[in-house]
Amino acid sequence: MRISAHDKAIAAVMKWAQREEWRDRLDAIVAEHLEPAFDEFDLEPDELFDLLGQGGYAQLIGCAFEDFVTCDFEPDGRNVIADYLNRRGWKEPAPVRRYLEALRRSVMSLYEVVGTAPGRHFMARDLIRGGEPIEVTDKLASQSLAHWDHIAARMLPVGSEMHMAGGVVPLTFEDSRALLDEFARARKSFVRSVKRRAEQLGVPGGDVDHYPVEDAVLGEMAPLFTQAWLARSLRSVLGRSMPNLVNFDGDSLIFSETRFPVQDPARAGEIERRLDGLPDLVRDEGEPPAWTWLTDAPPTGAVPGASSGAVMIKTYDVQGGRVLGSVRLDRAAVVLQTNSVERAERGRSWLAEALGPLVTAPLTALQTPEQAMAERAAEGNDHPPPELPLPPEEMAALLREVEDRHYREILSQPIPMLDGKSPKQAARSKAGRRKVVEWLKVLENGAARRSLAQGHPAYDFSWMWDALKVTDLRH
Repeated sequence: MRISAHDKAIAAVMKWAQREEWRDRLDAIVAEHLEPAFDEFDLEPDELFDLLGQGGYAQLIGCAFEDFVTCDFEPDGRNVIADYLNRRGWKEPAPVRRYLEALRRSVMSLYEVVGTAPGRHFMARDLIRGGEPIEVTDKLASQSLAHWDHIAARMLPVGSEMHMAGGVVPLTFEDSRALLDEFARARKSFVRSVKRRAEQLGVPGGDVDHYPVEDAVLGEMAPLFTQAWLARSLRSVLGRSMPNLVNFDGDSLIFSETRFPVQDPARAGEIERRLDGLPDLVRDEGEPPAWTWLTDAPPTGAVPGASSGAVMIKTYDVQGGRVLGSVRLDRAAVVLQTNSVERAERGRSWLAEALGPLVTAPLTALQTPEQAMAERAAEGNDHPPPELPLPPEEMAALLREVEDRHYREILSQPIPMLDGKSPKQAARSKAGRRKVVEWLKVLENGAARRSLAQGHPAYDFSWMWDALKVTDLRH
């Protein structure tokens, strides 16, 4: 891969920063970014590379280094980029000098991606300083960023174009909310301190209002951005970030298998007929005999409003029916599989009554999502992927139909992120509309991320914005 002149210049500045006069200052800034994670996760510095991998570690150190090159150090206000340019700048062409000078003056801020032109540029809105979206020239990032992605980055005006510095970290919507709250607190405290100092010096209060407060506060916040990303990454790597998974009844996701031993294998035909006669079981094709447990009833449990971070897992059949579980008839047992303890209990009582003396007392095995993931990882990836039952075009159309039905249904269902209200209910108030917009962005961003990974067009959510009458806020 060809290395750009900007990357070469950054490498030269990094080498310059290893001089004795700069090394300790660089180490202090890097420590400010990393040490909170060492304390929280009880890590040694040399463990971080193995946990994050080469790419993640390089991004982290890049962010810390870019923070370092923006610092003016006391007592004489020296800056490493200024020092490099003054003593070696004659080696660099004018565009590179302008890039380095823009990097020196930069601050890291929080941006939301509002559009992409893959291979050319992307559009981003500064969520902290506001203003109109900016067009950022970046061929690689424009191919990997998705609509509504949140990133912490430095945007550099170089000539007539806006470029993005190399130190970039992706952030979740949850992390972004926390950082916006932290910025608001820091800004309030900073303004109060500046005005108090202005009063002591006799400076007119109106002059303080023209001070670039946002840039001043952001100049101190760079470690908070990287720490937010680093903490979430480490929780994921160390297995501490499994979300609270629930089904559409609000039950915690626990995979269950209940086995009813068959009393007399010679009466398997009678068991099969009884299962065929149960109204909530739909016979599947193929052998051994199997059924899907469906329901048309509304969810039976409360949506988990106590945990706003809960991820709701919904299972549908190809006709869009809500799936509660599955039943199959083996040679020695009737097997019920569900995704919650509550459903396992319901199904066990229901099947025990329906099958009566044809089966004996059931046994149930439970498995958490974490255990299932560990088991899958242990099995390896030796098995070939199953053949698709339908051509890709037909499968895509069928999935789109199921998605349409799912999203139309969800507009009337309570959503934890909307304080337990349905999207239609929440959209009736001004405060609720803001939450609906954020919820829609989360949905749309997730679909866009999946489409990038799978190489197919993303689901079009525009009709949902129209249906909830919040299209005017989709900017």
